[in-house]
Formats: sequence, structure tokens, C-alpha cells
Amino acid sequence: MFYVYIMFSEVNGDIYIGSTANVEARLARHNSGKVRSTKGNRPWRLLEIHEYDTRVGAMRMELIRRWCACPGIRLGFAGKPGGNRLERDHQKYL
Repeated sequence: MFYVYIMFSEVNGDIYIGSTANVEARLARHNSGKVRSTKGNRPWRLLEIHEYDTRVGAMRMELIRRWCACPGIRLGFAGKPGGNRLERDHQKYL
């Protein structure tokens, strides 16, 4: 099984969306500072986990979640809304 997970930074309220085959191990890596894009916003708390049969299915849903599917969570990587050019450009289509 593969999973899409949504995490919340307890430090500054940032949201991070990712995919993995092992959510517990991945969360431990995020919270130990071994993931460059999230180490500055530790600790992280899981908000949601979604299960998929294939890695491709999980990765597709991760991208959909990041860019358009969830009205409250329109982020690319760890950061605040509007933080990257692709996300800002995409807003005009929503």
C-alpha cells in the first residue's frame, strides 16, 4: 500500500503534503530533521492519511492535493500559500 499524508507544522502552521509507503517512518524522518524541506518547521503533526493501491496512484493524488483538489490546502511544498511561483500562477485557474 502507498499513502498520501498531510502534515501540520506546530511551529508556524505550515502544511506539507507528501506520499510514501511507510507513513510512520516518513513522519519520523521529517521530525528528526532529515528532510531538508521540512527541518526548519519541526515538529510536524499528521492531519490526514489516504491509502492507495499503487505508488503511481498515490503520487498522482499527492500532486492533485498539492495544486488544486483541496480548497483549504493549495501548497506545493512546506510553506505558506503564495510562497512559490507555480502555486501563485495556478490560483488564477481555481
